[in-house]
Formats: sequence, C-alpha cells, structure tokens
Amino acid sequence: MTYQSFLSKTSKYLSFTLLTSALSFGAIIYDSGVNALKVTDPTQLGRLSRSGTPSDWSEQKAFPGVLNPTVSYHYETFVIPSSPFPYLQISFTDLTSSGNLFESAYLNAYTPNSTAANRGLDVNYWGDAGFSSAFPPNPDVFQVVLPASSSLVLVVNDTSATGAGIGRSFNFLVEGFYDTQFNDTIPEPATITLSGAGLALAAITTYRRKRKQ
Repeated sequence: MTYQSFLSKTSKYLSFTLLTSALSFGAIIYDSGVNALKVTDPTQLGRLSRSGTPSDWSEQKAFPGVLNPTVSYHYETFVIPSSPFPYLQISFTDLTSSGNLFESAYLNAYTPNSTAANRGLDVNYWGDAGFSSAFPPNPDVFQVVLPASSSLVLVVNDTSATGAGIGRSFNFLVEGFYDTQFNDTIPEPATITLSGAGLALAAITTYRRKRKQ
C-alpha cells in the first residue's frame, strides 16, 4: 500500500469516527414521573379531535378541529421551559391502557374556554400525538420544533365526556435534539481538532512502524 493510499484511507476513517462520535440518544429535558388526572383538575369545553396523525418535525401540523364544544373535559397542564434544543420529542404513555387520555402541545400559553369558534383550543396550538395511548409500555410519540426563547405547554386531556379518564395514571418524557438526525450534542471545535490530530498521529506512527518492518 502506498503512502498516499494509506493517508486517503486514514482520512476516511477519521471523518467516519468524528461523525459517529457526535451521535447519541436524546437529552431528557423533562420527566413527568407518574401522574393521574384528578377530579379537581380544571375543565374545558370541547376537546381536540384525534386525527390519527402524530406531529413531526417535517412541518407544522394543521389544527385538527374540536369535538363536542359544549361538553366539559378535565385536563392538566405541564410547562416545559425554554430549551437549548429546538427539536423536541414527546413520548406519552397511558399506564392503565384506558384509551381515555390524550396529549397535545401549545406554544407559551394554553387558553381554553374562550369565546372563539374553536373554544380557544386553536390558539397557540403546536401539535399532538394523533392517538390516545392505550398500549403500554409502547408510548405515543410526537415531535415539535420549539422556537428560541419559547416555552412549551403540554396538555393531558380526558377524552371521555363521562370522566372515564379521571384517576388514570400516565407519564411522559420530553427529549431534546439539535437537529432532525437525533443529535443531542455539538462537538466543540477544539475537541474535534485535538481528536483529529491525535488519530492522525497514531495512524502515521503505525505506518512508519510497518515500513521499518
């Protein structure tokens, strides 16, 4: 093998190593723990329609519409503060397999029960799971893009007009990523330079030893 071909292969190896070292699982920025809807939780008139399509990072999901705008449904909200990660993935699990819980996301504020045509449920709407979680331990997963300096309000709804979701336990995780390739770390330039220099030196040293042999 020539010196030039050796350096070419070394360069490709270094590029692959630096690329894969930047990949990792999402950073968990919020863990709800185990919660349950309570009879003392607030109520709203109407609820989101379950469209069967989870929100994802490809585009902003259209508002799915409202069902039963004169019926009261219990809900609970969780505020996720502004995050350094613009791409968020939410994994929601109904721990009791009831099918009576549904999670949605709103940007900065949630203001149900307004006099708007959609009972205010369309105001600040940012995405939802598309389905009710009914098959643990497999969670419903959906994704949203969080603008800089914004917060996210996650809403857990009872989908039953008779209150069947009351007392049902659930949990969810919010994971953060820097891009749509599920990267949660950005290598520092100094780290890349030092790593590359070290690998290159090791490769050249190995090559020289082989030549002496």
